[in-house]
Amino acid sequence: MIIKTVPTLKVKSFEKMTASFISTLKHLIKDHTDIVHFHAFGPSMFCFIPRLLGEKVVVQGHELEWKRSKWGIVGRLFLKVTEVPCIKCSHVLTVVSKVQQDYIKEKYEKESIYI
Repeated sequence: MIIKTVPTLKVKSFEKMTASFISTLKHLIKDHTDIVHFHAFGPSMFCFIPRLLGEKVVVQGHELEWKRSKWGIVGRLFLKVTEVPCIKCSHVLTVVSKVQQDYIKEKYEKESIYI
């Protein structure tokens, strides 16, 4: 595994999203790899881009982010919307809780790997 950094906006709530978007574009332009691995559903919203271009995509779900009290109504809605491409466009979906695994199976009828 090679970890590469990218520039991002140092703005609360946008830092991860811009880093994910820039990383996705950078990967498609010059860093082709065997697998594109995204972490957390919010930043994984761009996983549809490499998927559309035939890349293998793995998404790691860390929790049901939209349930966290730290998010307001807009943040929760955004996180609910972004989980759809993450689940639908990933070749493999891994999760870190049985609760999340059960939720994905029930709501989206998709298998995930519990780690």
